[in-house]
Amino acid sequence: MPGLFAAQRLAVLVDTANMYHCARAQFGGRIDYRRLLHRVVGERSLIRAIAFVVRGEDVDVSPFIEALDIVGFESRIKTGRRRVDGSIRANWDVGIALCAAELVDKVDAMAIVSGDGSLTDVADYLAARGVRVEVYAFDGSVSNELISRAHIFEPLERDVLMDTRYERDDRRDRFDRYERFDGGDNVGNGDDNDEDANNPGGDNNTF
Repeated sequence: MPGLFAAQRLAVLVDTANMYHCARAQFGGRIDYRRLLHRVVGERSLIRAIAFVVRGEDVDVSPFIEALDIVGFESRIKTGRRRVDGSIRANWDVGIALCAAELVDKVDAMAIVSGDGSLTDVADYLAARGVRVEVYAFDGSVSNELISRAHIFEPLERDVLMDTRYERDDRRDRFDRYERFDGGDNVGNGDDNDEDANNPGGDNNTF
């Protein structure tokens, strides 16, 4: 990838709900966050890696958060508001923007791992401050407007997904317990700002 160098200071911001649903829709798979982080960071200097999570009111997300911590992510958690139909509405757009503003003077590059088109303003702000903007998402499940705002778009492939066959271990058990929770419906071009934590297409969120 052009524009990379070993001493480059990088922050990684991940919209976990968007990534989950895009991976399920496009490949029928689930994100391996260890592989994802390695794919994004490479040999660069990682300053912060932050995963943004939406939870339902009665859902224990601690197994998921613990698993994220193990592979190097900090977590930000938001509890969604329950709507009349029982679904959960929440989004992390403002939170991601505030986090980007907090980190802008500490990094040379920032990776936005999401296909959500509502993050275009974040990309514009970072670029205006001289930060290299990288977007990582599944091709076909990413906003074209977001791509146009980035210095570079790197399409994600199957190599960031969990293996189809695997040996069960404690880490995977944590993933399985968490996948009862449903983390959001920002899929497709990512222009839907609401995350439904109960029933976005009938799937459940996972690590």
